[in-house]
Amino acid sequence: MAIHKTGLIQCTLERIVAKPILATLTVGTSIILLMQLIQAASSYWPEIAYLRFIVPFIPPFFITRTAKRVNQRRAEYHFVKDAKPYIFVAFPGELSVESLLITPADMFSNSAATHFNCPLEQFETLEALPSAFFTGPNERQKIASQLIENFKNNEGHGTLENFPAMISPVGSESPVMYLLSTVLIKNDGVLKWQGTLTKQVVC
Repeated sequence: MAIHKTGLIQCTLERIVAKPILATLTVGTSIILLMQLIQAASSYWPEIAYLRFIVPFIPPFFITRTAKRVNQRRAEYHFVKDAKPYIFVAFPGELSVESLLITPADMFSNSAATHFNCPLEQFETLEALPSAFFTGPNERQKIASQLIENFKNNEGHGTLENFPAMISPVGSESPVMYLLSTVLIKNDGVLKWQGTLTKQVVC
């Protein structure tokens, strides 16, 4: 999935949401336990008894919120996986050229095998912009530095459109021209990097 790795609580919620029966049992059990806790606490603080009116809404809120996030991830996952251009989604650890150059893709298109003429499994160990296929020695550095510069100039939203890049697929005698469009954003303190590499069509 195209998402930054979540914490233990969020991961547990997502596993619960993935199983409807378990989600139903969790909501029901949570409501019962919260009601019992409020009832026990009301003997010490009578005012807390009023919270029992909002208890039925608390567990469904968290389950619904988590389900929405999971559905968004699934939609993004299938869109990227089935795309004909090479699309990747990555989460750099920091805002630097070096970080972008070594960051692997959390998700990438199945079409990568066709564009780069190599097994799809190989991309699980490569960078989001695989250095093995870029012909220019400084091409990836230029992409990363310009994207970061644009990110800083546009208050946390960096973009590059139709950036030319020469790609050498495995076994190819001559490089092929591709165009890269990419976006770098920051949400909740997490950097998210998306890119689309499209083969240039010569008319």
